[in-house]
Amino acid sequence: DVRHARHLYTVLLDKSIDRNKFFQAMKARNIGINLHYIPIYRFSHYKQFNINPIDYPATEDVYNRTITLPMFSKMTVEDVKDVVEAVKESIAEVRK
Repeated sequence: DVRHARHLYTVLLDKSIDRNKFFQAMKARNIGINLHYIPIYRFSHYKQFNINPIDYPATEDVYNRTITLPMFSKMTVEDVKDVVEAVKESIAEVRK
């Protein structure tokens, strides 16, 4: 008895998949994906603290492999199928 907020649908890509190439492959298939949950030390305000991303390897790993798939309340079953198919095709195309 719960309802999803349909806010964000993030996925963690396998290490064998280059996120930037995957992003471009999805874009070429007209699927709008995005990047969210950027580590706070990457924002301009925090640059003044000279935080070195190398000190946070787990954060960097997750950040570099996470993408957000489309999700919205008016999404049809056909839309979902299109996204799933594009994900499958894009992974096959860009896997290292």
